[in-house]
Amino acid sequence: MDADSTLQDSWIHNFWDGTQNGQRIDEPNHDGAATTGGSNLTIRHNRIDNPHSNNSCIAIGGVYAEPSNVLIEDNYLDGGNYSVLLAPSGQNRVIKDNTFTRNFLTGPANLAGSYAWSGNVYTDGSPVPN
Repeated sequence: MDADSTLQDSWIHNFWDGTQNGQRIDEPNHDGAATTGGSNLTIRHNRIDNPHSNNSCIAIGGVYAEPSNVLIEDNYLDGGNYSVLLAPSGQNRVIKDNTFTRNFLTGPANLAGSYAWSGNVYTDGSPVPN
């Protein structure tokens, strides 16, 4: 995602598995939604199914800038190494009211820096720790 973007009401799924004609030709490297530094982002009311364990459903990285003014809200997040990955740089980043499955490899979230976290639950209704 680039700066000033909204991803809303989408279903992101069926990532390429790295095979062609039954032969492995590459290692998949997938994020459902990602930025390397974009700000003013809204990711709302999506379903992101990422069965691959090497990346995330949502990755907010800070390689090229400090991603600020980020809202991740009311999404269904299934899979990834971490379902949500948040880099340490940036301000005003809110992650709220999302539903997580337990199909991640390492954890539901890898969060760094300043952010607000509230109302995030697993599919059984139990709270997701941050």
